[in-house]
Amino acid sequence: MNLKELRKNCNLTQQTAAEIVGVSLRTYVSYENDEMSADQLKLERICQKLSEYASNNTSILNNKVLLITGGTGSF
Repeated sequence: MNLKELRKNCNLTQQTAAEIVGVSLRTYVSYENDEMSADQLKLERICQKLSEYASNNTSILNNKVLLITGGTGSF
């Protein structure tokens, strides 16, 4: 998954994504638009931070139906 897809899956603007990963908007946009010429280590770190944000962000579940099957004895 590329950086743009990852950001859109989290329902983030470029500005918000840049703030989350701790880079300027200009830097973030350049990484998102041209991943092939970007510093691969920095790009990897940006993707990692957005992935961590997505896994910790429960707002992506808003207006969604969650189906839990089996093993619900502790709920």
